Amino acid sequence: RDLLKGVGFEKIHLVSNGQEALEMLSRHNMHLILCDWRMDPIGGVDLLKTIRSHPQYHHLAFVMVTAEGAKDAVVNAIQSGVDDYLVKPLTSETIQSKVFKTLIKRGFL
Repeated sequence: RDLLKGVGFEKIHLVSNGQEALEMLSRHNMHLILCDWRMDPIGGVDLLKTIRSHPQYHHLAFVMVTAEGAKDAVVNAIQSGVDDYLVKPLTSETIQSKVFKTLIKRGFL
């Protein structure tokens, strides 16, 4: 949250898992999802697949955040429709670069 605020984001909603994210989407207009890879009961890739298959949400910018650096994990996320991928530990510079690039690509900026 602090890193996002530090690069200019004001409206930030935090949730603990994919199920809460889906509930949040039904209540708020969102442009971007930064999602951790590992969550229960719905993990990041499953949330991504749900978002991409849902007509109301498929246009959202989606950036996966994880400690996973394995090539297979990156390929899986790309094949599932992720816009970009952030590997922990996060910095203001990487967040700013990838998030703004993704928002521009999706037409939100």
